[in-house]
Amino acid sequence: SQKYNELNSGAIDCIWNGFTANSTDNGVKRSDLVDFSYGYMLNQQCIVVKKDNVANFTDEASLKGKTACVEGGSAGEAYAKKATDADKVLNATSQLKAFPEVKSGAVDFIVVDILLAQNLCGKGDYTDLAIVDSIKLDSEIYAIGFKKGSDLTAKVNDAIKKLEANGKLMELATKY
Repeated sequence: SQKYNELNSGAIDCIWNGFTANSTDNGVKRSDLVDFSYGYMLNQQCIVVKKDNVANFTDEASLKGKTACVEGGSAGEAYAKKATDADKVLNATSQLKAFPEVKSGAVDFIVVDILLAQNLCGKGDYTDLAIVDSIKLDSEIYAIGFKKGSDLTAKVNDAIKKLEANGKLMELATKY
């Protein structure tokens, strides 16, 4: 919650980890608050449930009244609070920590990054979990946020261009 204060005070140089450029904070477009690098990743949130419950989740209306777990402060939290009752949204310290909550039945669904869900659902400890394909959430553009007017924005954009040109950007995206 202090990210913009820390950025503007110089305590940090950028906001990076999964920072969604095409989003708002308290009704203000993030692009009005920071300068963004080029988008480096397209992401989407998704709904994950126990496999045997997938048929019960057909559209956004079917989430109403259900209990969710999300990473606190994430796009998933904002979505879950709109889709179900805000008091039914539990926060986890990370998206990974939300998976055991739905697996155990402590919550009805989780909202997480689709790439993470695709790598975990139906595999290993999470063979009994599945992505709800019938509910599509908006796409997110991940970018790096800098203080307005920072010369770091142009420098990072140059680095992103070079990584894209030599194939390293795709290599990194595939790996991580």
